[in-house]
Amino acid sequence: MNKTLKTLFYILGVCVLLFGFGACASNKPKPEQKPESVKPADSEKNEEQVKTARLLDEMAKARAEAVNVKADTTYPTQFKSADDTAAEARKSYESNNLAEAQEKAQRATDQYRTLTNRMKISELKSKIDKNNFAAYDADSYKKAQDLSAKIPGLYEPDPAKAFETSEEALGYYEKVKEAGFASMMNDAKKKADEARSRADSVKAAVAMKDPYAKTVNRYRAAGIAAGNKKYEQAYTGYMTASDEFNDIYEKVKVKRAQANDAMERAKARQEASSKLAKEADREAPLPENAEGFSEEPVNLDELQRSTDTGNAASSGNGR
Repeated sequence: MNKTLKTLFYILGVCVLLFGFGACASNKPKPEQKPESVKPADSEKNEEQVKTARLLDEMAKARAEAVNVKADTTYPTQFKSADDTAAEARKSYESNNLAEAQEKAQRATDQYRTLTNRMKISELKSKIDKNNFAAYDADSYKKAQDLSAKIPGLYEPDPAKAFETSEEALGYYEKVKEAGFASMMNDAKKKADEARSRADSVKAAVAMKDPYAKTVNRYRAAGIAAGNKKYEQAYTGYMTASDEFNDIYEKVKVKRAQANDAMERAKARQEASSKLAKEADREAPLPENAEGFSEEPVNLDELQRSTDTGNAASSGNGR
């Protein structure tokens, strides 16, 4: 019996201990749960938004350029089509339909740029026809014409192809223009060389130092442009230099004529004075070593400098 009671008390004691440990464990503070990390926004989506915004910006710039060359008034129907597409692109962007916004923005951009190129083509062709440049590169001229004729038919169904075609046509017309100006440039250089020789013949580099130096720099710039195959720029530079050298020559020539005239008049006065003095001496000879008269000749160069100085002073006082 005693042995049985001891066994029961032992079991009871063990149960009490186990219960106590369980209670202690339940009173321990639970570890704080870490908040779930916030997943970053979809990077691919952000990149698409940036791309779409960039395309919309390019579209706006392309439209502004087209308006600047008056494509909106020259091609009103086609321009409205581009504007309608641009409005759809912005609407798609606002509704977060980025793929459609990108497609519409690129389409409108191609349309605006095509219209801008058509304006450039028209202006360039007029310049070529006015100067009869087609003969200098007939093959390129024909290709440019053929490509230009295809642009209207591509504008709506395939704006990207229309823009590409307009770029090619513009490039061929540029070749024709440069070929024409390359030929004209040689004649312009010859005229500039002749005009410079005339200016040098009257010592224009000294008589009109600053204008002459400015024109020489323009002449040299034309030569650099020719070396870089910018023939239109070279042609314009040589022609302008030719006109300026001729203008300088004429102005120096007038100055020299005025100076020679002044010297001739001074010489005439000297001769007249000398003649009168001799006649007076014959009629009423002066005693030897009389004051106020001299047999020494007048220095005409010195006289001219004195005259010029006096004229400059008088001109300054007149102002």
